[in-house]
Amino acid sequence: MKKVLFMLAAAFLSTAASAQIVMSRSVYKQKRPHNTHLYIKAGAGVEGVSALDPLYGDTDYYPSGRVHGDVKSISHFAYGISLGIDRTIGQQGAYWAVELGAGSHGATFEIENAYINKNGNEYLMADAKFDEPARTAFLLHLMPQLGWKFKVNDNIKIDTHIGGYFGLTLPNGDHYLQINYIDTSVGFPVQCSINNYGYHWGNYGSELYDIGARIGAGVWIDNFNIDLSYRHGFMTMFHGAHGMAWKFLVSLGYAIPL
Repeated sequence: MKKVLFMLAAAFLSTAASAQIVMSRSVYKQKRPHNTHLYIKAGAGVEGVSALDPLYGDTDYYPSGRVHGDVKSISHFAYGISLGIDRTIGQQGAYWAVELGAGSHGATFEIENAYINKNGNEYLMADAKFDEPARTAFLLHLMPQLGWKFKVNDNIKIDTHIGGYFGLTLPNGDHYLQINYIDTSVGFPVQCSINNYGYHWGNYGSELYDIGARIGAGVWIDNFNIDLSYRHGFMTMFHGAHGMAWKFLVSLGYAIPL
């Protein structure tokens, strides 16, 4: 009798232990964070151009005239949207991600200290400005990045990330920019085209694409994200005038666990 009771007790304990192991594994599986997410982000902010060369080019108003001066880039409205996928690396919060996106890519300018040289004499150009100051194209870009999500609690994570991007500008026609100014030597408004060594944005060479770096930080609240990001291009944006594009965006996102 004792032997039978001992065998029944041993079987009960074994069954209970097996059930506990199965339950523990089930709970662990339910609480384990998802390793892969598909997410979408959309944002707005500002963009501009840095490292611009001075304005210098022939004019069509004076056959022998040349315009030169300093150019100041003005930041203007920017937008972007992207679809991405991320996957954790290890168990500490590191991850890699790849985004495919699109957004604005352009520049706005002012001219300062502008002069026109005609017949060997230089004349100050007052109130000089580009006739169409805003030039914006549509840039498709691929963005690989590495990041780290610092866990605050089960629902909130701080996200930091760094990476690069490669972008391709959709064809939008050549732009030979014109400027309006007051020629102080004659005292009336004049318009001329800067069509040589000037701010020519064409669809060839480095103006067609951009390669750059990107850095950002944000917060995840469950599946919702708020992100701040800055990127800077390495390729010249204009033929003759050079200049590299930069952009700052504030984005909202949502992730779907896979």
